[in-house]
Amino acid sequence: MNLTKTDLSETRKKLTVELTGSEVSEAEDRIVAGFVREAKLPGFRPGKAPASHVRKRYAKEIHAELRRDITGQVVRHAVEESGLEVHRIIELDPVDPAPGQDLTVSVTADIVPPFELPAYKGLPAQKGSEDVSEAEVDAAVEQLRRARSDFNVVDRPAQPGDYVRVTYRGSIDGQPIADFESVKENPIWGTQENTWEEAGAEGDAAVGVPEVIAAVVGMAAGDRKEVEATFSDDHPVAELRGRQATYAIEVSEVRERVLPELNEEFFKSLQVEGPEAFRDRVEEDLRSRKSQENQERIRSQVMEALAGRVEFPVPESSLEDETQNVMRGIMEQNMQRGVPMEEFEKRKEELFAQSREIAARRVKMDILLNRIAEVEKIDASEEDFSRAIINEAVRNRTQPEQLAKELREDRERLQSLRRTIVINKTLDFLVNEATMEEGDGSTAEAERPGANA
Repeated sequence: MNLTKTDLSETRKKLTVELTGSEVSEAEDRIVAGFVREAKLPGFRPGKAPASHVRKRYAKEIHAELRRDITGQVVRHAVEESGLEVHRIIELDPVDPAPGQDLTVSVTADIVPPFELPAYKGLPAQKGSEDVSEAEVDAAVEQLRRARSDFNVVDRPAQPGDYVRVTYRGSIDGQPIADFESVKENPIWGTQENTWEEAGAEGDAAVGVPEVIAAVVGMAAGDRKEVEATFSDDHPVAELRGRQATYAIEVSEVRERVLPELNEEFFKSLQVEGPEAFRDRVEEDLRSRKSQENQERIRSQVMEALAGRVEFPVPESSLEDETQNVMRGIMEQNMQRGVPMEEFEKRKEELFAQSREIAARRVKMDILLNRIAEVEKIDASEEDFSRAIINEAVRNRTQPEQLAKELREDRERLQSLRRTIVINKTLDFLVNEATMEEGDGSTAEAERPGANA
């Protein structure tokens, strides 16, 4: 077999393999010999039928097997003899071999371009403090109490922190905002019937029209009023930007948040013996959370340091696939926040460029981590697979035995799990080998550009 290489780009090559007619014939003879050993033809003992009879009787099956055989030979030869690190086969010419006839087949492949693996031991990282202060414990205790609050109906005007059942209808120049086409996907800005709002809520706690949330403070059941609202110039609904609206508000019920007492009943519901044990558990949970967050930050710092030590172009196919994955993630996240589809269309090119940048970092990191895994001989053990299967089964609420059976029957999914295990083990290896410094552990959030449309 002869091989010719053609550069299509830095990361994409066309590998053309030429087979002589005799090489095709040899492959066909080998396949026919296999059929002869298994063939059962009338008048002949098993394995004794003449090759000419077998060729005629199983012509279709032999040709299909020859195509598979030649295809495999071509791909193996292209990969092994090219001296390239083939990342993915992109395209393969249809193979239709005929014994005795020369055959030329082209394989288009994405490759990992040659690069020198940088020094990866002793990468710098800062470890943040995992100490837990009394103030943090107090705040966490308060948060737990708020999560277990009761809400009692009260016959008085709403105070900040109360929950109010309210109906509101917005209009601009007499036209109901609910009739605006772009608001139909985001009805929260138009009309809401008997919705609950936290009176006076601010920041992340304020879900809805801020002017309405502020206006219900001081309103009692049965009260009505109108408030003016001016939408910002960067409002998520483009049709509302910079415009002034009027909201008609009617309150039907006010409920007061009642925090549970830190008493025996409360501790029993959390399966702790008393106030000291309760605070100890809260402190332990906070420390565990800080430790986990710290570990993730250190991983991010190590990856950033590693990626900054070497540059190389990444394979086009993986870059395209990962870019689409990032784009989907951004769209799903922003649609949950109520950003309309038209906003994505307006910023399509910008979001695509940001997504491609994130995707390039991800693909580059996968290549680097896999290369380190090869050098350090890091692989997935049976114990690793068992642990990963149990964890995934718990997340998916299925039986580990059933999941293991599914993986055995789905080779691609099994390989994906193996790659995930190897990547994580390699990252753990780099973290253990990192040069750790004390600090706040802060690092720029990886892969966050473009998260907000």
